[in-house]
Amino acid sequence: MSKKNISASKTVDFIDSQVAGVADSLRFFENQLQNFRSANKIYNLSSESSSVYERLIEFENQLTQEKFKRNYYRNLKTYLTSENYSEVIVPSGIGIEDPS
Repeated sequence: MSKKNISASKTVDFIDSQVAGVADSLRFFENQLQNFRSANKIYNLSSESSSVYERLIEFENQLTQEKFKRNYYRNLKTYLTSENYSEVIVPSGIGIEDPS
């Protein structure tokens, strides 16, 4: 029983030393990877792509709003040049908050 305990203890010690060596190697390579990413400006693409996608959606919404405003102002110009003021829609009535 004593021999088995000694053998098991040596086996556990050997496995612990191997795990410690692998853990050290992993930490070393992880640090090298982080340094490489920092030096080469490599980012987490999945989080970056979702951030870019959200910004793209915001810009598309702003573009749609600006196109809507442009069409309104073109129609307003047509109404004003034809002096047909009965059909003019007030800008604030359709959500345009431009004071000028």
